[in-house]
Amino acid sequence: MAGPGAEGNDCPLRVLVNDLAPTTPGALALVRQLLAQWHTHLTEGIGVMQAEGAVPPGVDTERSASAIISAVQGGVAMTAVTGSSRHLAAALDVAIGHLGAGYDRAMVARSLSTT
Repeated sequence: MAGPGAEGNDCPLRVLVNDLAPTTPGALALVRQLLAQWHTHLTEGIGVMQAEGAVPPGVDTERSASAIISAVQGGVAMTAVTGSSRHLAAALDVAIGHLGAGYDRAMVARSLSTT
């Protein structure tokens, strides 16, 4: 690794959201559109998992989707600063963990353990 923040600095989402969107109106519009699409897909996916019984019926799909997106964005920012993805894994564990038995908490930790 080149330095403490090298790992997260290469993330296209971080570059688009943090570097380009604030300074370029076209990039900001694109980021808004992509985040809205991502939110819609997550909301629908959580809804499907609810219908299949993998997610409890009381889980708010919209808020859950927002939490997952925020966990990823915040986790990527922390990775850029610290050089470790442990914050990203922790944020995703919390954001996704309340979804119920359909979620394997260890999967996130395993997938990020290479960093």
